[in-house]
Amino acid sequence: IILGSPYSYFCYYACPAGYYNPTLGSTSASCQACPLGTSSSVGFTSCLYIGLSDMDGFFNKVSNGVDTVNGAITGNSIATNGDTLVLAVGEYKCSEGACSGTDQYGNHNMLHTQDFSGVVKCLDDIRSCVVDGESTYRFMWVRGTGATNGHKLSLKGISYKDGTGNYGGGFFISDGIVDFVFCSFT
Repeated sequence: IILGSPYSYFCYYACPAGYYNPTLGSTSASCQACPLGTSSSVGFTSCLYIGLSDMDGFFNKVSNGVDTVNGAITGNSIATNGDTLVLAVGEYKCSEGACSGTDQYGNHNMLHTQDFSGVVKCLDDIRSCVVDGESTYRFMWVRGTGATNGHKLSLKGISYKDGTGNYGGGFFISDGIVDFVFCSFT
């Protein structure tokens, strides 16, 4: 990786996934293992905190919407608006953890957000984080992102498969802005 102006170039040695190289100008491997609870992709100069590694963690950090009609549940440690949440590579299914539940329209939602903004991204950008609706669940019901204040929800590098629902089988978005970057739907 080359950084700098046209007159000064700096190189970083590209370390393998799970390692990083903080040494500016290094020409050989100065790779250091990422600390416990963090990881990296190939060529990173720092490690990222991996806060979400299973459906329970994903649900508890993201799902803050309340559906009082059917008593759908919310997460217990909701992220702060503007946070970046990093998913570990793997599959996320309701059969393996907590999910929001049924909304007033009879849809089963994996996640339900209300006025939530920030970034949810896969550790890598090759869609190795898979949210699986198991042909039973809608991935997410988004009710507002604070768009009137310029806020949005960005979902990056995530694969979504087998979602279903009466109003939006993958996502139902009302009063919000959601960016899908390097995502796939099957």
